[in-house]
Amino acid sequence: MFESSVYVARSLKDGSYTPGPCCYVTRRTALEGLSFKPGIMYEDELFYLQAFFRKNFSLYVRDEVFFYRRLRLGSVMTTPRSNFNFESNQSIFEEMLVFDFVGVKGVRCLLLKRFLRRVVRDAVHVDGLFVEFRKIRVIARNIMATLLAGCS
Repeated sequence: MFESSVYVARSLKDGSYTPGPCCYVTRRTALEGLSFKPGIMYEDELFYLQAFFRKNFSLYVRDEVFFYRRLRLGSVMTTPRSNFNFESNQSIFEEMLVFDFVGVKGVRCLLLKRFLRRVVRDAVHVDGLFVEFRKIRVIARNIMATLLAGCS
């Protein structure tokens, strides 16, 4: 049994972080007042964080497979990256900068680093243009150092 914020911290550290709300079963009351952000890709990532940090409920984790993901042509997982991927990840990253990660030290930093990597990854593919990756890595390091100052 875990508090939801503690579970997120633990799963980020051990590599089992799974942000999809479809991976969790909960009472409707635990999600009251939450909604998916319209107009972005990966909206489940933001919903997941809102649910697990704003509501901070208790949860039980089972080490059991309940479903298998099916990859479909034309899905988020199979389409080429575009400006929409970049803009969506950037939007989530910006929301996370002001998000209140109550209860668990270091989680904010882990999540910001994860999303910053995704923003940079998608920037490489914007409009199908390949930007020299070394330049992007230097920019990303500078951004990370500035934004994540004070993270433990």
